[in-house]
Amino acid sequence: MGEVTFYIKVFVGIVSVVDPLGVLPVFIGLTEDFETGEKRRIIRRTSISVVVILLLSAYIGEYILSLLGIDVYSFKIAGGIVLLMMSLEMLQARRPGTKYTEEEHVEASTKQDIAVVPLALPLLAGPGAISTVIMFSHRMHSFSSMFLYSLIIVGVGAVVYVTMFFADELGDLLGNTGMNIANRIMGLLLAAISVQFILEGLLYKFPILGG
Repeated sequence: MGEVTFYIKVFVGIVSVVDPLGVLPVFIGLTEDFETGEKRRIIRRTSISVVVILLLSAYIGEYILSLLGIDVYSFKIAGGIVLLMMSLEMLQARRPGTKYTEEEHVEASTKQDIAVVPLALPLLAGPGAISTVIMFSHRMHSFSSMFLYSLIIVGVGAVVYVTMFFADELGDLLGNTGMNIANRIMGLLLAAISVQFILEGLLYKFPILGG
């Protein structure tokens, strides 16, 4: 049961930082003049791109850190701080600046193909999501655990696909207030996860803190 709970926590954690609901206003705004077929093509390419980016992060992220001489516990502290900053902005129903800036939005509005940039990267599978995936991958010590982890990432991609596919319906159903509430809930979950990452890194680096 503990293992099931852990994998559920991993799934919820990645979905929280990817935050597909938080991306809906941007997606709706950028695609309002697009035909249905074009929207669906963008949704499909965005979802696949998110899965590919996160899978690459899961499988090679820690190796890249090693090449740079960065241990995963130092990365947990730094990544946890980044996630905490993101969560605080989400709790105020604001789009995190680490994900997307107004200048990037203006640039994106002139593009015909927005699936990979900016939707997949940096809006969905941005620095926070990549950091989270790398930090969770450190806990996967076997082929079976990595396989399940891969399935979780594919599941996150499916959540992104479904959320964006029903973007207009969800926008009408939730409205600005509902989306802000959902964003705050995701921010709260992300804050708890970020604090845990920071504590894990600090306790490894400074064992005396554990008593």
